[in-house]
Amino acid sequence: MNAPPGELFGYYERSKAHTQVTILDPWLLQNMLLLVGPPLLAASVYMSYGRIVQALHDDGTPKKRRRDRGCCARCCISCWSCSPTKLYVLFDIVAIFTQLIGTVLPASGTAQGRRLSKIVVLVGLFAQLIALAVFSITCGRMHARLRRSPTPNMCAEPGVNWLGHFIVLEIAAVMLIVRSIVRGIEFVGGTSGFVGSHEVFIYLFDGVPMLEVMVGFLVLHPGRLVREVRKRLQRQTDVQMSLRDGATPPSYSESRSLEENRPAPEERE
Repeated sequence: MNAPPGELFGYYERSKAHTQVTILDPWLLQNMLLLVGPPLLAASVYMSYGRIVQALHDDGTPKKRRRDRGCCARCCISCWSCSPTKLYVLFDIVAIFTQLIGTVLPASGTAQGRRLSKIVVLVGLFAQLIALAVFSITCGRMHARLRRSPTPNMCAEPGVNWLGHFIVLEIAAVMLIVRSIVRGIEFVGGTSGFVGSHEVFIYLFDGVPMLEVMVGFLVLHPGRLVREVRKRLQRQTDVQMSLRDGATPPSYSESRSLEENRPAPEERE
């Protein structure tokens, strides 16, 4: 995830732009980094959702049902609805490239370039808002469905904090939506508008929400849930092999101990 360094250097260049008002480069760099960083964070949110849903429905077999891959509807309209993460990432790519182009256009120094830059950036922000809105609905529906009908992995591993991971995803989506709306208002009003002329809005509705998203993923990274589910599947495989060989299957505590002492894949001969 390249968003944290981008955000950090973006605010560094923004501070330089305040002291070097006659140089265009710091202003262009901070504008580009602060606009592109959040879409990269959004891509991490979308991919984390796919990993979490797949892990919760994983039964160790390669083939999965459509609904278990995170579909938001019972009947799929197209192949994209069977893999919503790809659709969100596609919108995110559009948002990244349009905002990149929009931040470069003001370097022309013409009024037409600045006007076109505003339009292109607003298109990117609108595309990101669409993706985040649809994702929020999809994530909320999946959250509700898992509460009604827990998966076998959730029942077998009650200690897996799947609810916490979903809360982090939902809060991250809300923070990204708020940020996109405020930045859109800023570009509509321009530098002379109320939002653009007050520095506090950038830090309060852009910097703070993005920091909260990064801290949330630092505390509850989806890789933890995936590892817990894989351990559970490995224990289940060990039990099935023991039953097939006629041996007494290990208890839950014994299987946990065996899994903790199991060498990493690269350490095995």
